[in-house]
Amino acid sequence: MTVYLTSFKRYYETPGKEFHSYDYSAYSVAVYQPSWYAQLTKLDLFDIRDPSGQWVRPRDFINDDWLGGSPPPRDYALLRRYHDALLGMYEKRWANQPEDRQLGFLERVADRDEVWCCWCPYDKAAQRQLEDYGSFVCHTWPIETFLKQLGVDVVRDLDRERMVRL
Repeated sequence: MTVYLTSFKRYYETPGKEFHSYDYSAYSVAVYQPSWYAQLTKLDLFDIRDPSGQWVRPRDFINDDWLGGSPPPRDYALLRRYHDALLGMYEKRWANQPEDRQLGFLERVADRDEVWCCWCPYDKAAQRQLEDYGSFVCHTWPIETFLKQLGVDVVRDLDRERMVRL
């Protein structure tokens, strides 16, 4: 089984409907989905909100010592902290899932290819990152890490290939 990480835009608007030519199940890994597309089942395990409901975002990991100017310098160690914070959240949620739910998830992803969608890089935050740095950071980065830890094959679309990876 393979999980294809892509955007809602690419999933719904790709010429030839590359994802629709095959029997893929599609899911959302975004907190919110674009209202102008059909709604996909949300995978709550990968919600970017922490237990208190606060969003965990890349900008939360920008160096606090940055005194201004735009954009702040890209600090890869801080981006790694963003990745690790989300990965830790996903791992904790996974560990708290009942065993039958974990097994159901693993059986599902073992049986078929799936497409998982998020907004990046078409949302405003990712567009700003692309303009400022030529790349962007997305929560699908730690999702990819998590899935690979479970032994799941992951393929990123071309947009995610421009995503920062450390």
